[in-house]
Amino acid sequence: MNTVLKTSLLSISLLALPSLSMAEGGYFGFGFGQAKNDACDLVSGISTVNCEDTKTVLRVIGGYNFNQYIALEGGFNSLGEARATDPASTLSAKLEGNSVHFGVVGTAPVSESFAVFGKLGASRWDVEGRVTDSAGSYGRAEEKGFDPMYSVGIKWLNDEYNLQLEYERYEVSFDEFKTILGDNADVDIISLTYSLNF
Repeated sequence: MNTVLKTSLLSISLLALPSLSMAEGGYFGFGFGQAKNDACDLVSGISTVNCEDTKTVLRVIGGYNFNQYIALEGGFNSLGEARATDPASTLSAKLEGNSVHFGVVGTAPVSESFAVFGKLGASRWDVEGRVTDSAGSYGRAEEKGFDPMYSVGIKWLNDEYNLQLEYERYEVSFDEFKTILGDNADVDIISLTYSLNF
């Protein structure tokens, strides 16, 4: 290998070091999105019931980039709600929940400014169900669980901050609610998140 080639390779390596070091470190972000769960599928065959299962939700994330490819991330997400009413009766029902998640994020840079990423992890969810009659009396039940979650997305990269568009899937498998609501009420969330690097 001649001297010119060796010098060129060394120069490229040294120039690459700052970009790699800038990819390392922590980050904290917040965002909002649209959540939709499967709860309304349970009453889809009842023509008199009106059911809405889409809601705007908030999210907070924090993590650490080991390099430009791998990060560990945790966060909090509202899982939205489903609300069902039956004009033929005096009852209405609402199901809502929250989740705390933790996972591994893999990132593949597309250019200096953009990257695609995927996340695989698990979430600890908490779901509350409430039934109310026309007099205002209600019954309430709560269930908690631990299930997988995953996501894919694209992010715009900057030294100081990132902006990402993400699709997330939270599996919510019932145990106590199973006889009433079925096996699950999995949640899909499409969100936009702004995060600061530090």
